[in-house]
Amino acid sequence: MSIDIIILNIIVINKRIFIIFLVILQEIQKKMYHKIIAIIITFLVILFPFQMVKADDDHRLETLLIHAYIHEDGSATITEYRHAFLYEGTENYDVIENLGESEILDFVVVENNQPFEPKSNWNINASREEKTNRHGLLKTDDGYELVWGIGEYGEHEYYLQYKVTNFIKQLQDKQILFWRFVNDELNIPPKQIQIEIETDRPLTNENEKIWAFGFEGNVHFVNGLVIAKNEQPLTEDNYATVLIQFPNGTYETNDKIDKTFEEIQEEAFEGSDYGKRNDNLSPQAKVIIIIFLVLFLPAFGIGFSILICQSYRKNRKVKKRIKRYKNQYFRDLPYNGDMIGIFYFLQKRHLANFNHLIEAFLLKWIWQGRAHLEMKQLDGVFKKEEAELYLNEELTTKFDSEYEETLFNILLEVTNGAPLKNSTSAWSETQQKKYKEWKKELSEYSRDLMLEKGYLYKELRRTLSRDIDLYRLTEKGEPIQAEVYKFINYLQDFSLIHEREAINVKLWDELLIWATLLSLAPEVRKQLKKLYPEYEQESSFSGQTIDEIKKLSTTINYYHNYNNYGLGEVANMGGGGSSSIGGGGGSFGGGSGGGTR
Repeated sequence: MSIDIIILNIIVINKRIFIIFLVILQEIQKKMYHKIIAIIITFLVILFPFQMVKADDDHRLETLLIHAYIHEDGSATITEYRHAFLYEGTENYDVIENLGESEILDFVVVENNQPFEPKSNWNINASREEKTNRHGLLKTDDGYELVWGIGEYGEHEYYLQYKVTNFIKQLQDKQILFWRFVNDELNIPPKQIQIEIETDRPLTNENEKIWAFGFEGNVHFVNGLVIAKNEQPLTEDNYATVLIQFPNGTYETNDKIDKTFEEIQEEAFEGSDYGKRNDNLSPQAKVIIIIFLVLFLPAFGIGFSILICQSYRKNRKVKKRIKRYKNQYFRDLPYNGDMIGIFYFLQKRHLANFNHLIEAFLLKWIWQGRAHLEMKQLDGVFKKEEAELYLNEELTTKFDSEYEETLFNILLEVTNGAPLKNSTSAWSETQQKKYKEWKKELSEYSRDLMLEKGYLYKELRRTLSRDIDLYRLTEKGEPIQAEVYKFINYLQDFSLIHEREAINVKLWDELLIWATLLSLAPEVRKQLKKLYPEYEQESSFSGQTIDEIKKLSTTINYYHNYNNYGLGEVANMGGGGSSSIGGGGGSFGGGSGGGTR
């Protein structure tokens, strides 16, 4: 028996005591004495599980504990403990993709002190009996699937271990761990997760920076480890991704990526709520951050400090879903061109966010003549220009929706006759409140409209702490999803499809507005210029217009959250704190899907 198996067996025997000891140490370290009663209850529950009343047929993954130990060569050994109650299917499977130069090696599974037998020619259609006490490592087009038999239906405690080569990635200026440990779209999402990351030296906020994405919880430095855990049970829409920045030269990894950390961070932060936190900071830290924001941030320009939307080709999750519609095209605008009506669906599929929506609206208003952009020369030694967007106060009616009209009027109130620009002063509390309510009401309207038309249905999921409303596509809604993904294919292959068709610049401008909503504008613009070099001269949008509108849309979202920026950004700056529900794009490992089948 190998040393790895022996270690796993020891962990099995001492599992309950180890978990109790770890939890108590963490709570004492954080001085959270008010949780001692909760720990005692946890102690009793773990030692006396027969006292817990559970439905015998509740198919679920109760607990997922993940420990990653990073070696000097940049590889990692990952050990997982899974406590599950399984009553369906024949096998468990975990999807691991987006690996870069990484490989998965030495996969083992243990249950009840018994190592599973490796099976090289794994057959997913085999019976449950044939798969019992067996495991396999399937190579797929995009990575791997870890598979192991369920065994008898009922309660299970699995221990998994495998090695990931080149777990650490080398950037131009830093090294990173950027890994999706838990996938979205799991058919049995875990109720409790804890991810521990360890190496041969202590990990601290003096040397490293940490962020977590995809779930409601937190990530902290604890006794030389990085620990991320959830506060609410995960749903199928959740995932768990951790990003750690290391100093250059920390590990001897062979996976080199021709990007800076700033580029990686921008992609990861896209769609996240980092930068909008109210994490606790000391009064001194708050003063320093506020002074920095007031004195220095405007000088550098909002465009260099706020997240830049990344192109669609970098969004691996979207690529995964779009495979179903490969080489299929939809040439009309999705959902009859109603951006607001379909916005909720685009949000849930990580295809659009409010930055994209505002950017699309600003371009649309320029296209319609409701606004125009001017470049103003700034005074100073260096010749610099600043974009100014003028809203036409005489065209405040006949919008496609009341929500579009409301946004236009909010911006008119903010600018008060002056142009909208990157240096626009902070919004008043009243204006911030209006904008916040607008965002909330727009998402709810879009969701309720799709419910009313039968494209979505609401599913109530009951958890120990609260009830969660989940919204799923109906059979009637499937064609709407198909329209969107086929339209994305159409935009991506536009230059090929239209090589022999008539040029229609006005129509192309409308397509570019939708490409902006879907974060595809740079890619589509490049195709249009290739197809018709005079496009930008005849279009309503020059390349500079699109770039400046992107900055202005970010400015709008920034100033709406201005007060939150002054309240403490320890999580945003990588010191640990709350995780972000969204974001984490561009990570390695993981993917979408998994669970049982």
